[in-house]
Amino acid sequence: MSRAARTTELFSAFTRRVWRTIRERNLLAKGDRVLVAVSGGADSMVLLHTLAELCRALKLDLVAAYVDHGLRRGTKRDAALVEKFARARDIPFERLVVKVARRASIEDTAREARLTALSTCASRLGCIRIALGHTATDQAETVLLWLLRGTGIRGLAGMRPVRAPFVRPLIESTRDEIRAHALCAKIDYRDDPMNVDPRFVRNRIRNTLLPLLARDFNPRIVARLAALADDFAALNDWLDGATSQSSATARPSVSIRNLRGLPAPLFDRAIEQMVKDVAPDVRLSRSHRTAILRLVAGANGRSRLSLPSLLVRRLGDHLEFLETASDQPLRNGRLRGVS
Repeated sequence: MSRAARTTELFSAFTRRVWRTIRERNLLAKGDRVLVAVSGGADSMVLLHTLAELCRALKLDLVAAYVDHGLRRGTKRDAALVEKFARARDIPFERLVVKVARRASIEDTAREARLTALSTCASRLGCIRIALGHTATDQAETVLLWLLRGTGIRGLAGMRPVRAPFVRPLIESTRDEIRAHALCAKIDYRDDPMNVDPRFVRNRIRNTLLPLLARDFNPRIVARLAALADDFAALNDWLDGATSQSSATARPSVSIRNLRGLPAPLFDRAIEQMVKDVAPDVRLSRSHRTAILRLVAGANGRSRLSLPSLLVRRLGDHLEFLETASDQPLRNGRLRGVS
């Protein structure tokens, strides 16, 4: 038995499970300098506590970071809790203040601001990994959220355990397991009141839909949805490889004949890849992909489709993708220039 394995025998069952997740999913390597995002909630406080316990086994160099979005009261108390917890374990602490525009999609805006602030801080401090406290329950909520919005294979893959520089060591642990560990290990935390605000779709999934599914349909629904996400993630990886081969010489235009010969999943992925190459910030909905499929399948040799910030143009046997400044949405899935 290795020295590291003997060391982990001293840990709780929960910490050993996180250790296995880190090892099997290659989330962290020995000697990594890691920025740990800590909000003061149970998930992130347990994350910091667990990584601190694993410091000796993994020889990690940790920095704790609290991101203050300025969206509610009480953030100073949350930051103080995180700082006290980190300092008690000789972990450096960073408080990052971000400004979030109050828009309809405030959740998405806040998340983007938070991840940008964490990435900037990690770069400044020389941290090669940023650890996030997302759980298996968060993964289940994400799959349901994408399913309700309407998605394809990529959305059903949910959150990746590794999307460099971000890693999610708690991705195999449920929220209930984490709270039980916090109670057992006497880890203080603060609940965010925004997590129960029914105005946000994710909160309604978290507090109404997911408990309903667990109570009335399958008590292991979280595990089932998390496993589904893993399966679709593996399928996504395979499709990425297949698509890169099928469209390697077809950017930013592609042969209509080649596209028509692709299976539906590869067709979607090829289109996504070409759009990404031309307009990285554009995200295609299912109605957009259906409209492009109609453009490819049609007999008209010259036609065009206007999407938000993107023009898809068919010229003879080729399909071209052009980024535009226009942000006019597709209306009722109809193609401009196609009868």
